Amino acid sequence: LGCKAGSYMKKIVSTGSKSCRACPRGFVSMYGKEACDQCKACTYNNTDQTSCFQCGKGLYSKELGASFNSSCIGCPTGTYSSAKGVTKVEDCIGCRPGKWSHTVGATLDCIDCPGGWLQGKSGQDSCNPVKAGAIVLGSGSASVPVPTGSYLTDCHGNTCTGFSSCPTGWIGNDLTGDETLKQSCMECEAGKCSSFLFLRFRTGNIF
Repeated sequence: LGCKAGSYMKKIVSTGSKSCRACPRGFVSMYGKEACDQCKACTYNNTDQTSCFQCGKGLYSKELGASFNSSCIGCPTGTYSSAKGVTKVEDCIGCRPGKWSHTVGATLDCIDCPGGWLQGKSGQDSCNPVKAGAIVLGSGSASVPVPTGSYLTDCHGNTCTGFSSCPTGWIGNDLTGDETLKQSCMECEAGKCSSFLFLRFRTGNIF
């Protein structure tokens, strides 16, 4: 007669007798098995020890023979995992530059840095404000300084991703001061002039 699921057949060598014994923690079995199987990494046994449950999305575990779901650990901040069965923290996916996540055990892709903020590194849990006198590129992973004598372009509210030189006779941003970057040029005062250097920049291209 076979042993029920969650147990195995134990043979006593000295007497030749057999008896059913419960599988130890972290091991499972089906009906009639003579041995229990150890739960693999990123799994743990169910309450009646008949099967191993897999750790969910956003979790990882390298532990073998786990018996509780507490063996599943959340991927750290700055990473996420949309897949089950991750066996080591290195397999949690790091946020790409320009993105961030402060959630432990995140299951979805990381969040884009907000306008005017950037993150140049991968696997980060925050973004940084752009330095004065610069704009953030479209991906949010880098910034570029705005030259003196230019104005901002491609603006959505207060967030701009390009700039262009002011024409002769007009003045634009002056990086020698602390003023807010301008989205338009101002005409020179009567009797004064400005030099003209045509430069246009938009989302990573200068032309």
